[in-house]
Amino acid sequence: MKVRDVMTRRVITLDPKMDLKKAIQVLGENEISGAPVLEKNKVVGIVSESDIISIAGRRSPLGLILSFKDRRFPKQVERLTKVKVRKIMRKKVVTILEDAEISEAAKMMSRHNINRLPVVDKRKNLVGIVTRGDLVKTLALELAKAVIRGEAKRPEIETDIDKLLKIINERNRISLDKASKELKISEGEIERWAKALRDHGLIELEYPLVGKAILKRKER
Repeated sequence: MKVRDVMTRRVITLDPKMDLKKAIQVLGENEISGAPVLEKNKVVGIVSESDIISIAGRRSPLGLILSFKDRRFPKQVERLTKVKVRKIMRKKVVTILEDAEISEAAKMMSRHNINRLPVVDKRKNLVGIVTRGDLVKTLALELAKAVIRGEAKRPEIETDIDKLLKIINERNRISLDKASKELKISEGEIERWAKALRDHGLIELEYPLVGKAILKRKER
């Protein structure tokens, strides 16, 4: 299966001239933890939640949006408007061709410890984006087929899900931020996996009034 078959074609992108406040709003409103930076339809950089945290502090983009409306933080908000995306983006971007195999995308994510890959055509124009979540959904089906065929090899991308489930089952519960720290994967990605696992009846996901979400072992 090719990357083009699983990628998202509607890509949320950032402009290098955009200020950080606007970039945070774009990520928060679209519930994503990172986005490629585009100039003349060419990928010139990428911004992730960790890049934003290094400048804005340890809060999620959505949480930062809420602070924009809070009059207690005028100086912090003003500071964000003075920082441009070009200043914080990573210029060395790992991309993948649209006709590459999804197994290659999984290996690249694992090798570079990243959660998303901008997808380009042969002219290096952006045509989509593929995330770990996209691969997990697709490879889960491939895994099921492999089990039916009696093949022992498991898709590489599946190991992170296995680790998360093992942690939850062994400890009964773990907060979103602690799971993210242990697996070295963004909180946004962990939360997306957790929602998928919850929807399939494998775990419980609790949102307390204060603090991070809690991932809990499913009571049988």
